[in-house]
Amino acid sequence: MEGLLRLYDAVHPSFVFSDQSYNRFRGKPHSDDFDFTLNSHGFKDMEFAAVKPSGLYRILGIGDSFVFGVVPYRYNFLTLLEDNLNFHRPVEIVNMGIPAIGPREYHSLFASEGLKLDPDLVLVFYFIGNDILDGYQNRENRLFRMSYALSFFRFLVQIHHSYEGNIIHRARIYRDDSPTFTEDRYVALEAERSLIFIRDYRQYLDRILDESLIYLEKIDALCKHGRSRMIVVLCPDEIQVSEPLQTAVIALMARSPAAFDFRQPNDCLMSRFSRSGITCIDLLDDFRTESRNLRLYRINDSHWNIAGNALAADILTRDLQPVMAFRLPTGNVQ
Repeated sequence: MEGLLRLYDAVHPSFVFSDQSYNRFRGKPHSDDFDFTLNSHGFKDMEFAAVKPSGLYRILGIGDSFVFGVVPYRYNFLTLLEDNLNFHRPVEIVNMGIPAIGPREYHSLFASEGLKLDPDLVLVFYFIGNDILDGYQNRENRLFRMSYALSFFRFLVQIHHSYEGNIIHRARIYRDDSPTFTEDRYVALEAERSLIFIRDYRQYLDRILDESLIYLEKIDALCKHGRSRMIVVLCPDEIQVSEPLQTAVIALMARSPAAFDFRQPNDCLMSRFSRSGITCIDLLDDFRTESRNLRLYRINDSHWNIAGNALAADILTRDLQPVMAFRLPTGNVQ
């Protein structure tokens, strides 16, 4: 079985089997995603020129499935943001989102493919729910990375057992109100990554952030060398904005509500960014305010729904307009 699975993956590469490169979950060029066709790079975006046209302000959006988007292309927040920013000058936003990657892969992707596109601005989207832990440890242990058979059985047990949605988007109709995971499984998933919100784990959080910041600082250095600018955008996990979900997770973890601070990782990151000279946009407060009257995440899914994407686009439009006239002159690394 091990040999057959390895042979199959060599002929038809599949995300089921472990791959430590950022291409494991990359879209296949020209494949369908709802009513849209991915471009020749496998990104959920229109085709873009390798050489930036004169007068164009180019923005790169780098991140995981938040950037790739679980909604159709026309509802993706980067698509909406590009439309919003094009009122004053020609703006192109290149969506370079690849599902299931983290800070280490963000740096690799930018260094290998993004830097040569000569961006004016690089937006790195940092999802609080998993990017902190992804920067510290591999998603799978060494045993699963070594064995294709074990990876296959793990996929059958952990994914299909509790997954109600579609793992790969194809040419189909999007349903904004359909659940992704069962409710029990989703609460369990949120509980598994909620240690970062426990007050007593603050020192632990400080330590594991070191790994993420190394890669973000490397991206920032590459941007400054190339006369562009990097901004990190903090994308909140649903548990940070949903009180019912907080209640369910706290009950499952059998802890006191007072033990949790759902702003803790954001405050910690903002403090570290300030010391490193990294510019950051934190979406948490706006999402908390709007979530009181509007659902912003898909059902049993930590990704934004159509309304969440629209809100993110509006916030970024507001916060980026003062920034877009900024471009570092040659040799300036301040």
